[in-house]
Amino acid sequence: MVATMTRRSLLSALLISTLAPLPALAAGGVPVQLTFRPSADVGGGVIRLSDIAEIQCADTKLAEALRVLDIGSSPLFGTKRTVSVAYARLRVKSLGVRDEQVQYTGPENVAITRVFQSVSGEALLQAAREAIEPQLTDGVLQPSTPPQEIRVAPGELTLRAREPRLTSTSASVVIEIWVNQQVESTVTLNLRVVQRTRALVASRPLTAGTILTEDDPASTEIPTNPGTTFLLDAAQALGRQLSVSLQEGAPVLSTQLRLIPLVRRGARVKVTCRSGSVALACTGEAQQDGTMGQTIRIRNVISQLDFSARVIGQDELEMVF
Repeated sequence: MVATMTRRSLLSALLISTLAPLPALAAGGVPVQLTFRPSADVGGGVIRLSDIAEIQCADTKLAEALRVLDIGSSPLFGTKRTVSVAYARLRVKSLGVRDEQVQYTGPENVAITRVFQSVSGEALLQAAREAIEPQLTDGVLQPSTPPQEIRVAPGELTLRAREPRLTSTSASVVIEIWVNQQVESTVTLNLRVVQRTRALVASRPLTAGTILTEDDPASTEIPTNPGTTFLLDAAQALGRQLSVSLQEGAPVLSTQLRLIPLVRRGARVKVTCRSGSVALACTGEAQQDGTMGQTIRIRNVISQLDFSARVIGQDELEMVF
């Protein structure tokens, strides 16, 4: 008789414990209340229940499990997707929570937008240069391909470079993009190691058709370019006409220059005769066309005698004794 009562007592206890409400359930209350938002912004790759709903639950362990519950993948950065509350209910059930233990309020669907912050290609290139240049003994770095903008989740952003690989002609480095102390993305940058040389460049923007004067080209150091022959002396460019337009700092190449006559046959020209510190000027008539630096025949308009002089500008020549 005692044994029978004991078995009945144990069975009743088990039945009561099975039907008991969740721990922390207030008398007559609902253990979980989920209020869904009409829209939500997410930054990570996974949509959590806490991203799309306000969670009220007295059981701290259950509340945390609901908070981090995976509701699905986030859309691509800058795009949207919709999550239905019906699907969210199925996910909540996967925790062993029954429908009667949850009160759902809010819209039937939640619009999700994947928000982001951008890391510019210039910022990535700067991080690569800062990692490589301390090990660079000569030359300058140029990207093989300009790095593109990278989109990552919002948060505290840090760029960290791994140990670079460097040869005499090339370099590569992996840049880690950290967001909130976690690696969000990585990108490999490949760069060329380019030597520098002195060459003539445009000292200001120059348009096609410009006849170069001594104020137009400037000598400076620029990266070398295999197969390109740079001009080193301003005398190689003066008096020549540009066949293309050049931005300030662009190299002036011999292939971009045309020889044009600065003196035309039959033109009246100014000839300066120099001997030491003495200079005398006279007027002459050009007997032939002449380009910058070329020596041509000139006829003195008074004596009608011919002599030779060197072209130094537009209708200007010089004769040195």
